[in-house]
Amino acid sequence: MAQKTSVKSYDYDRQNDVLYILIGSPKPAYGSGDFFKGVIVRRSLENDEIVGLTITNFKRSYEDGQLARLKDQIPDLFSFELLEVIYNAVLQGKDEGEIV
Repeated sequence: MAQKTSVKSYDYDRQNDVLYILIGSPKPAYGSGDFFKGVIVRRSLENDEIVGLTITNFKRSYEDGQLARLKDQIPDLFSFELLEVIYNAVLQGKDEGEIV
């Protein structure tokens, strides 16, 4: 099994229910489209590797189980359980944070 990439931080836009996840070191990136509705992949301009995700309707998508599909889409990118950690932090009012 490939080693999972290190998620460095997240930022949650509470007003719009959008979660931004930074994977690896910050790099100039572009949105390469949706894995599925509401999950936008951010890719490095330098080498096209995945450097982040933008998840629209984060809380609703998490609560209704739609984000469970990420387990199959990007199993080697990061642990799906990380979304549970972020979700619980967001519920506690922590809209941004670093992941160690």
